[in-house]
Amino acid sequence: MAKGIPAHLLFVSLVACASLGAGQQGQADGLLAAHPAKSLSPTEVVRIQLAALAHNAVLGGDMGIDVTWRFASPSNKAATGPFVRFRDMVKAGYPEILDHRRFVLGELDLTAIEAKQVVVLEDQAGAVHAYLWVLGLQEDGAYRGCWMTDAVIELRTTETEGPKADDSVI
Repeated sequence: MAKGIPAHLLFVSLVACASLGAGQQGQADGLLAAHPAKSLSPTEVVRIQLAALAHNAVLGGDMGIDVTWRFASPSNKAATGPFVRFRDMVKAGYPEILDHRRFVLGELDLTAIEAKQVVVLEDQAGAVHAYLWVLGLQEDGAYRGCWMTDAVIELRTTETEGPKADDSVI
Protein backbone atom coordinates (compact mmCIF):
# COMPACT_ATOMS: atom_id res chain seq x y z
CA MET A 1 0.00 0.00 0.00
CA ALA A 2 1.10 3.57 -0.45
CA LYS A 3 2.80 5.16 2.52
CA GLY A 4 0.16 6.66 4.78
CA ILE A 5 -2.74 5.45 2.60
CA PRO A 6 -4.94 2.65 4.01
CA ALA A 7 -5.22 -0.37 1.70
CA HIS A 8 -9.01 -0.14 1.59
CA LEU A 9 -8.69 3.28 -0.04
CA LEU A 10 -6.29 2.06 -2.67
CA PHE A 11 -8.40 -0.73 -4.09
CA VAL A 12 -11.91 0.72 -4.01
CA SER A 13 -13.75 2.91 -6.50
CA LEU A 14 -12.79 0.84 -9.52
CA VAL A 15 -12.43 2.59 -12.81
CA ALA A 16 -14.46 1.37 -15.77
CA CYS A 17 -12.78 2.26 -19.02
CA ALA A 18 -12.60 -0.09 -21.99
CA SER A 19 -9.45 -0.92 -23.91
CA LEU A 20 -8.93 0.71 -27.25
CA GLY A 21 -8.53 -2.16 -29.65
CA ALA A 22 -9.42 -2.76 -33.24
CA GLY A 23 -12.92 -1.55 -34.04
CA GLN A 24 -13.00 0.93 -31.15
CA GLN A 25 -11.94 4.05 -33.02
CA GLY A 26 -14.86 5.97 -31.51
CA GLN A 27 -13.34 5.64 -28.05
CA ALA A 28 -9.98 6.84 -29.37
CA ASP A 29 -11.69 9.76 -31.05
CA GLY A 30 -13.42 10.57 -27.75
CA LEU A 31 -10.10 10.72 -25.94
CA LEU A 32 -8.52 12.82 -28.66
CA ALA A 33 -11.42 15.27 -28.49
CA ALA A 34 -11.30 15.61 -24.69
CA HIS A 35 -10.76 19.12 -23.34
CA PRO A 36 -11.35 20.80 -19.98
CA ALA A 37 -15.03 21.58 -19.41
CA LYS A 38 -17.08 22.87 -16.49
CA SER A 39 -19.23 19.74 -16.74
CA LEU A 40 -16.30 17.41 -15.87
CA SER A 41 -15.83 16.35 -12.26
CA PRO A 42 -12.32 15.99 -10.78
CA THR A 43 -12.60 12.19 -11.02
CA GLU A 44 -13.62 12.42 -14.67
CA VAL A 45 -10.57 14.57 -15.39
CA VAL A 46 -8.29 12.00 -13.71
CA ARG A 47 -9.96 9.14 -15.63
CA ILE A 48 -9.56 10.95 -18.96
CA GLN A 49 -5.88 11.60 -18.30
CA LEU A 50 -5.22 8.02 -17.18
CA ALA A 51 -7.08 6.53 -20.14
CA ALA A 52 -5.14 8.75 -22.54
CA LEU A 53 -1.81 7.82 -20.93
CA ALA A 54 -2.74 4.12 -20.91
CA HIS A 55 -3.33 4.31 -24.66
CA ASN A 56 -0.47 6.62 -25.61
CA ALA A 57 1.05 4.08 -28.03
CA VAL A 58 -2.34 3.17 -29.55
CA LEU A 59 -3.24 6.83 -30.07
CA GLY A 60 0.16 7.45 -31.65
CA GLY A 61 2.32 10.56 -31.79
CA ASP A 62 2.28 10.94 -27.98
CA MET A 63 -1.35 12.01 -28.22
CA GLY A 64 -2.03 10.45 -24.80
CA ILE A 65 0.50 12.84 -23.33
CA ASP A 66 -1.05 15.67 -25.35
CA VAL A 67 -4.50 14.96 -23.88
CA THR A 68 -2.96 14.95 -20.40
CA TRP A 69 -1.26 18.30 -21.15
CA ARG A 70 -4.62 19.83 -22.07
CA PHE A 71 -5.89 19.11 -18.55
CA ALA A 72 -2.78 20.53 -16.83
CA SER A 73 -3.65 23.74 -15.00
CA PRO A 74 -2.11 27.02 -16.18
CA SER A 75 0.18 27.05 -13.12
CA ASN A 76 1.23 23.43 -13.84
CA LYS A 77 1.95 24.33 -17.47
CA ALA A 78 4.00 27.34 -16.37
CA ALA A 79 6.14 25.05 -14.20
CA THR A 80 6.45 22.08 -16.59
CA GLY A 81 5.95 23.48 -20.09
CA PRO A 82 6.17 24.05 -22.94
CA PHE A 83 4.59 20.83 -24.23
CA VAL A 84 7.86 19.32 -25.52
CA ARG A 85 9.43 19.71 -22.08
CA PHE A 86 6.29 18.26 -20.41
CA ARG A 87 6.32 15.30 -22.82
CA ASP A 88 9.98 14.61 -22.10
CA MET A 89 9.34 14.90 -18.35
CA VAL A 90 6.51 12.33 -18.52
CA LYS A 91 8.62 9.92 -20.57
CA ALA A 92 11.67 10.25 -18.31
CA GLY A 93 10.04 10.70 -14.91
CA TYR A 94 6.83 8.68 -15.21
CA PRO A 95 7.46 5.99 -17.85
CA GLU A 96 5.41 3.45 -15.90
CA ILE A 97 2.27 5.53 -16.42
CA LEU A 98 2.56 5.30 -20.20
CA ASP A 99 0.63 2.36 -21.63
CA HIS A 100 -0.11 0.96 -18.16
CA ARG A 101 -2.33 -2.14 -17.91
CA ARG A 102 -4.97 -1.01 -15.45
CA PHE A 103 -5.70 1.42 -12.66
CA VAL A 104 -7.97 1.86 -9.67
CA LEU A 105 -8.96 5.04 -7.87
CA GLY A 106 -9.17 5.65 -4.14
CA GLU A 107 -11.74 7.92 -2.55
CA LEU A 108 -11.82 11.52 -3.70
CA ASP A 109 -10.82 14.14 -1.12
CA LEU A 110 -12.77 17.19 -2.25
CA THR A 111 -13.02 20.78 -1.06
CA ALA A 112 -14.63 23.72 -2.84
CA ILE A 113 -11.45 24.49 -4.80
CA GLU A 114 -9.15 21.45 -4.51
CA ALA A 115 -9.46 17.74 -5.17
CA LYS A 116 -7.04 14.93 -4.34
CA GLN A 117 -7.37 11.50 -5.91
CA VAL A 118 -5.17 8.50 -5.09
CA VAL A 119 -4.41 6.42 -8.17
CA VAL A 120 -2.90 2.94 -8.10
CA LEU A 121 -1.83 1.45 -11.40
CA GLU A 122 -0.15 -1.62 -12.76
CA ASP A 123 2.52 -0.96 -15.36
CA GLN A 124 3.33 -3.15 -18.37
CA ALA A 125 5.76 -5.22 -16.29
CA GLY A 126 3.14 -5.88 -13.59
CA ALA A 127 4.69 -3.55 -11.00
CA VAL A 128 2.40 -1.43 -8.83
CA HIS A 129 2.73 2.34 -8.58
CA ALA A 130 0.70 4.83 -6.55
CA TYR A 131 0.19 8.52 -7.18
CA LEU A 132 -1.68 11.43 -5.72
CA TRP A 133 -3.43 13.50 -8.40
CA VAL A 134 -3.98 17.07 -7.17
CA LEU A 135 -6.53 19.18 -9.03
CA GLY A 136 -7.64 22.75 -8.63
CA LEU A 137 -10.86 24.43 -9.64
CA GLN A 138 -9.81 27.24 -11.95
CA GLU A 139 -11.05 30.59 -10.67
CA ASP A 140 -10.36 32.82 -13.67
CA GLY A 141 -9.27 32.90 -17.27
CA ALA A 142 -10.39 30.71 -20.14
CA TYR A 143 -10.80 27.68 -17.86
CA ARG A 144 -12.82 29.35 -15.10
CA GLY A 145 -14.94 26.68 -13.40
CA CYS A 146 -12.93 23.75 -14.81
CA TRP A 147 -11.06 21.17 -12.76
CA MET A 148 -7.45 20.88 -13.93
CA THR A 149 -4.41 18.98 -12.68
CA ASP A 150 -1.99 21.00 -10.55
CA ALA A 151 0.37 18.13 -9.70
CA VAL A 152 0.92 14.39 -9.81
CA ILE A 153 2.93 13.12 -6.85
CA GLU A 154 4.37 9.62 -6.74
CA LEU A 155 3.64 7.79 -3.50
CA ARG A 156 5.80 5.04 -2.11
CA THR A 157 4.30 1.58 -2.41
CA THR A 158 4.98 -1.60 -0.50
CA GLU A 159 2.37 -3.74 -2.28
CA THR A 160 3.85 -6.50 -4.41
CA GLU A 161 0.77 -7.09 -6.51
CA GLY A 162 -1.38 -4.77 -8.52
CA PRO A 163 -5.08 -4.53 -9.11
CA LYS A 164 -6.77 -7.93 -9.02
CA ALA A 165 -8.08 -9.71 -12.10
CA ASP A 166 -11.64 -8.78 -11.16
CA ASP A 167 -10.76 -5.09 -10.99
CA SER A 168 -11.86 -2.94 -13.88
CA VAL A 169 -9.21 -3.02 -16.55
CA ILE A 170 -8.41 -0.33 -19.04
